[in-house]
Amino acid sequence: MNKTEIIDILSITNKDDLDKLGKKAYEVKTKYVGNKLYLRGLIEFSNICDKNCLYCGIRSGNRNIKRYVLTDEEILSSADFAYKNGYGSIVMQSGESKNPEFINRVTSIITKIKKISDGNLGITLSCGEQTEDTYKKWFDAGAHRYLLRIETSNKELYKKIHPKNKKHSFEERSFALSLIKKTGYKTGTGVMIGLPFQTIEDLAQDLIFMKELDIDMVGMGPYIEHEDTPLYTYKERLLTKKERLYLSLKMIAVLRLMMKDINIASSTALQSIDPLGREMGLMFGANIIMPNITPLDYRKSYQLYQGKPGMDETGDKFVKNLEERIKNLGDTIGYNTWGDAVKNKIILASKSPRRNDLLKQAGLSFKVIPSNIDEDNIDISSPDEYVKVLAIAKAEEIAKIYPDSWIIGADTIVVIDNMILGKPKSIDEAREMLNRLSGKTHYVFTGYAIYCMSREKLFSGVVKSDVLFKALSDLEIEWYIKTEEPFDKAGGYAVQGLGAFFIKSINGSYTNVVGLPVCEVIDCLLKENIITLDDLKC
Repeated sequence: MNKTEIIDILSITNKDDLDKLGKKAYEVKTKYVGNKLYLRGLIEFSNICDKNCLYCGIRSGNRNIKRYVLTDEEILSSADFAYKNGYGSIVMQSGESKNPEFINRVTSIITKIKKISDGNLGITLSCGEQTEDTYKKWFDAGAHRYLLRIETSNKELYKKIHPKNKKHSFEERSFALSLIKKTGYKTGTGVMIGLPFQTIEDLAQDLIFMKELDIDMVGMGPYIEHEDTPLYTYKERLLTKKERLYLSLKMIAVLRLMMKDINIASSTALQSIDPLGREMGLMFGANIIMPNITPLDYRKSYQLYQGKPGMDETGDKFVKNLEERIKNLGDTIGYNTWGDAVKNKIILASKSPRRNDLLKQAGLSFKVIPSNIDEDNIDISSPDEYVKVLAIAKAEEIAKIYPDSWIIGADTIVVIDNMILGKPKSIDEAREMLNRLSGKTHYVFTGYAIYCMSREKLFSGVVKSDVLFKALSDLEIEWYIKTEEPFDKAGGYAVQGLGAFFIKSINGSYTNVVGLPVCEVIDCLLKENIITLDDLKC
């Protein structure tokens, strides 16, 4: 989608066109990230900030708010609430500080949260610009997502909404985002929508900026003015709140169409304009909700904008009400899971270069993460059952680490005279296998499994091919063994390599003999709507 097309969509006002846009974005969301929305329990643990941004209610220059810092016990109690109520993840948010005491305290708290949740609670940080060392320290302690909103990708607009000094630099903020990605975090950013001086062209460029950055998550919503900020003086230049609401919904929808598999939050700011604003965000493609679980006594002191909702609503009450409201949408809450963006949508759980090559030739985009299943511990005599069980086991092992990805597991064996031939481990074993295959028909079985743990979906199958070898001379066998090609190949030969001239005929799938029945695997991915034909690219 180019900039002109984005501008055209952001400019629509016709209700029918808006409904069509929302419907399309929701369909894309459902197809690529599912119909589950994920919870991020928001803990606003300090409103002390070194920055003095011209739009923010907790800016350092605001003397009309009571500053606070939650105690360790208050933070841990909130995190424990999130863990015990199945949130799966929390967001630790604060004003920005580079104070060593602050940095070390955050590190300690992350470690404690991981301990009380047995490592199961996902942690997102939103603590502003930091050094690379700080980002790494927090990452090593256990945080794995970081949200740093760029606010606008227009440098000139950025200057207008920030003080003109080195502490408020667009270049430094952009650099901080690159450091966050470099450290290994799931990286999030976002913008304010409907700022004074902002144009539709600016917003279109914001979406392009986020796509080019290849972010994992987005938190963006309507700009809501705060009377204790310098930007409040421009309130007469703002769009109406309703216009900002619908412009935000269009931004969410377009980003979902542009970046199909990322996480997009339905922001609290939407709800500040319309009581059902967050539900509207879900209908336009968002899939993340952040219930505020900050202790009630502190919430009024963390108002980035005026009219922030949920000042007296407990987390459990909010989620209970949310469940009721989203039933009609067809969405459900994904409890007890991190719900990370599935950038690695498909993972091949195999170190086989042949399977890797086959899927690449088919035009599939995927990542390789080999499983370490011990194949020698499988005591099953039936060839088709043997490869199926192993394929599923390989997929399940990697799915424990990547529960939201689709994992492809596979295993191939050669069978002759009711004997399973695995991979030869020695020269003598390779020689014995080739002598057995010489002049006879053998059978190649490959089991495949396609599994997504979070969706509780498993598809599997077994493909069999008949292969007739020519009669091999001793000279040919010894020559072939010296090439070292027989090793790490089921049956001791490579149909796609030098061993090809041993084969007189194949009855069945050629790619199955190589190591993966590509037709069956790709067909399954297509039929189950895991991919589309457009996803297969040369």
